[in-house]
Amino acid sequence: AEPLTETPVQFIDTAGAGYDEELEEDTGSRRNVQEAALAVKKVRSLLDAGLSPTQVGLITPYRAQVRQLRELLADVTGMEVDSVDGFQG
Repeated sequence: AEPLTETPVQFIDTAGAGYDEELEEDTGSRRNVQEAALAVKKVRSLLDAGLSPTQVGLITPYRAQVRQLRELLADVTGMEVDSVDGFQG
């Protein structure tokens, strides 16, 4: 147990941090490379702290961001990365 693993949900406000969204031309969906990198860093910290990938989930509003995160975390099996709609269903 440590502070990082004792909080069940973490929201990170990146407003004003200079993280710019990109629009996927073919789908119209959005992604943010800097936010994805930050999220991956947090996930890897959780895994290093002893959590199983099945105990971690990443939720994002955009399908393009889901694809970006899944690509960056391709080596992690068992963790859910999906859109808000994907987690609802």
